[in-house]
Amino acid sequence: MSIRLQCGLLKLHRSSYYRGPRGESEENLKLMRLIEEEYLRHPFFGTRKIGDHLLQFGHGVNRKRVRRLMQLMGLKSIAYLGFTSQLHPRR
Repeated sequence: MSIRLQCGLLKLHRSSYYRGPRGESEENLKLMRLIEEEYLRHPFFGTRKIGDHLLQFGHGVNRKRVRRLMQLMGLKSIAYLGFTSQLHPRR
């Protein structure tokens, strides 16, 4: 039964109907598991290295997707980024 018909039967405006967010697809869940495994082996790998690792094993994934999934899982590289924007204490 369509959403339009359901809202009509309940005497609701269609604009008041809200569909909740869908979950992640099976493919994304599989990629998230692979990303987490690689992250646990190499926590200093960022999105580029993990994306390259997935491409080596035949998973067609780009860096933006890896970044989104890593942000969703709360994973972040522990690589040293430096303190280039901080002044030296004597200055």
